[in-house]
Amino acid sequence: SRIKNTGKRLLIWSYKHSKIDAIYHKQGTKKSEEAPHFFSWKGNDMKVLLGAVNAKYIHSNLAVYSLKAYAEDPAVEIGEYTINQQMEDVLADLYEHRPDVIGFSCYIWNIPYIEKLVRELKKLLPQVQIWLGGPEVSFDAEKVMEEYPQLTGIMLGEGEQTFLELAQHYRSGESGEEALSRI
Repeated sequence: SRIKNTGKRLLIWSYKHSKIDAIYHKQGTKKSEEAPHFFSWKGNDMKVLLGAVNAKYIHSNLAVYSLKAYAEDPAVEIGEYTINQQMEDVLADLYEHRPDVIGFSCYIWNIPYIEKLVRELKKLLPQVQIWLGGPEVSFDAEKVMEEYPQLTGIMLGEGEQTFLELAQHYRSGESGEEALSRI
């Protein structure tokens, strides 16, 4: 099995180009209004949003487009924003999308903005599962997970195959650690 129980988190390994990608997620969340179970999903009508917070309007985040293209999933949408936009405007747009799962690509120029966004987003959409990826969060994923309890997980390394398997998992409606062990 590629799944390892590390106490508070499960570590799931996915191999691509001889590199190890890992996904950390919270374990043991109980189903409730405030903290929905990680595996409670709507199946095929799930919406996944990949969020890009760029430095300027003229910039584009290639990572989210690469993940979407690789996943070949029509339920995966892209939302592009800039660090110069008002937080309220970005939150309003995210609320209109009403994603079940959202992933942000984190870089040196957008990490302070995304950190604030994650905190506020969970208040606005408490059921949304929030994933982060990119160089600003992958070097010390466990610390980031501890600092931001709003996060569901962090994708490390090259994420195309890992994201594909994660999106398929969410859309399948399967539940439990056994389903995740196939990622």
